[in-house]
Amino acid sequence: NTPAALARVDADGCLQFVNEAMRRAASLTEDDLGRTVKELSGRSAVMDAVRALSHHMIALGTEPGVDVEADPRRLISMSAPSGGHWYDVRAVPEPAPDGSVDSVLVVARDVTRFREAQDRLTHAATHDSLTGLPNRDLARERAVAALATSRGGTALLLLDLDRFKLVNDS
Repeated sequence: NTPAALARVDADGCLQFVNEAMRRAASLTEDDLGRTVKELSGRSAVMDAVRALSHHMIALGTEPGVDVEADPRRLISMSAPSGGHWYDVRAVPEPAPDGSVDSVLVVARDVTRFREAQDRLTHAATHDSLTGLPNRDLARERAVAALATSRGGTALLLLDLDRFKLVNDS
């Protein structure tokens, strides 16, 4: 019943379990269980993230001398857009008694509302609330970027409008 999308991939790269949230996020069906994640890639960005992260974790478990439990790479994540939603996808290896990776648990959280709120805050911080035009900070940032990447020169046009405060206030 968790809203998080869950998938378990075994050491052979086969999909062993998905919950309903993962079925929706990764465009999967019940018939996809038991198939390799490589076969299922291309269905959605979330499924591609599941494949990439599980493959990385399984490969990590086969590296000689790597303690999966202590390795800083044991928890990795990536963002994946899928069907108008953004997901934060994370993978955690589930070690076998011998230290190899027995399976990988992949968790995808829908972070669409968070990203939209972040975009609104960024827009509010970089644009004038009345006109919607870029503010001084964003203009300065863009000018610095243009000067840094310019090869053939950069031009800047400055306008000064008389009585703009009167126009702006009305």
